[in-house]
Amino acid sequence: MTETIQNIIDTVDKKKVQSYCKKIIKKCSFKSVKDMKNLTGLVIWLYVYGFYDEIISISELIKNVEFTGNYTLWNEFDKIYCYKARILRERGEVHEAQEIIDFVNQYRQKAGLIPAFSLLCGY
Repeated sequence: MTETIQNIIDTVDKKKVQSYCKKIIKKCSFKSVKDMKNLTGLVIWLYVYGFYDEIISISELIKNVEFTGNYTLWNEFDKIYCYKARILRERGEVHEAQEIIDFVNQYRQKAGLIPAFSLLCGY
C-alpha cells in the first residue's frame, strides 16, 4: 500500500490529495472506519481532479478485503468500488463495471439497501 500511496504523492500535486496521502501513509487499517474514510476521501479528490488510473490502483489494494458484517465500515469499500465501476464504464469497459456492481449489490441486498445503480455508478 505504501508504494501506491507514495506514487500518488509523487505524481499528484494537489493539496487535498497530498493531505489524505500523508494521513494514509501514517496509518491505514482496512478495519478502521476512520482510516477507510481517509482512503475514500482520497479517491473522491482523485476523481475530482481526473486521476482515474490512481483510483484503479487504490481499488486494487482493497480487492482481497472480505466483508465482516460491519456495514458502516463496508460502506467505504462500497464507495471505492463504485468509483472504479464508474471509471470503467466511462472507458467503455461495461462488462467489468457490471461485475463490480454485481459484487457491490450482493452486500447491499443483504442489508436491505438500495442497489448500486446510482448516478455515481452510472446505472
